[in-house]
Amino acid sequence: MARVESGDYTNTLTKEANNIFSMGYPTVRPSANIGSYVLDNAGPDEPKKFSKYKSYDQAIKDLLLWFDYNNFPKDIATLESFVHGLKDHGYFKINVDQYVKAMKGKL
Repeated sequence: MARVESGDYTNTLTKEANNIFSMGYPTVRPSANIGSYVLDNAGPDEPKKFSKYKSYDQAIKDLLLWFDYNNFPKDIATLESFVHGLKDHGYFKINVDQYVKAMKGKL
């Protein structure tokens, strides 16, 4: 998932904010971030303000907080079910099949 979201760890969010999951900056839920990072070239369906982390470990902790906050199911058995769960919780905007294909390409 991090490889998909980070462009194999090469995108701006990863390089400048250790944000390997492209996590937006939360205003309500608990977060492990150390602040925000504004991405000037965000796409039309993306937020402009993202989380900034001290390390990749911190980014992983924040993703786990996101799962907990959203009561994400813990009994998912397939990649497709996992991706549908992400989509259902508003994690990404693109087509589910595109995201599944991207994830499979990184396995």
